[in-house]
Formats: sequence, C-alpha cells, structure tokens
Amino acid sequence: MVQKKYCILLKEGMHLRPAGEFCTEAAKYSCKITVKTARKEVSARSLLGVIGAMIQCGEEITLTFEGEDAEDVARSMTKYIVDRGIGKEVID
Repeated sequence: MVQKKYCILLKEGMHLRPAGEFCTEAAKYSCKITVKTARKEVSARSLLGVIGAMIQCGEEITLTFEGEDAEDVARSMTKYIVDRGIGKEVID
C-alpha cells in the first residue's frame, strides 16, 4: 500500500470535467485507488463519488494505492495530477 497527499490547485475544485478525466485516468490501472478527504473516502474510479466528495481548491486529499503495481501507479497518478495542474504533491 502506498499513500500520497496532494493539495488541490484547481480554482473551481474538482468539478465535473476534471473529476471525469481524473476518474478515467484512475480506471486505467488495475490497483485499487482510494481518494480520502476530511469528509469522505471514495473510489478514484467513481465519478459520482469524486464529485460528491466536493473537493475544493486548497483542500488536501490523500490517495491510497493498493495492489502489486501500487508504486508505479502512484508515480503515474502523481505525474498526471501535477502535469494537468490539478494539484501538487504534499511532502510531510
């Protein structure tokens, strides 16, 4: 299991378009990816779950990756999140 924290940078938060693209990207991988906010924990593959989490600009989320390829998927998703301007990785 791998966990990574991110601070969301999208001015309008994770609204429909970026949430949809994020879920589509997460669905490409076989490992389980969970999004945790201060209020909820949802599957990264669930568009309704991600939208329902109401992730706002400046909010920290934690992604948990579970499976054989968790390390590789964590790197790929981090690159996706940073390159798309969705968020930045938070190093504790």
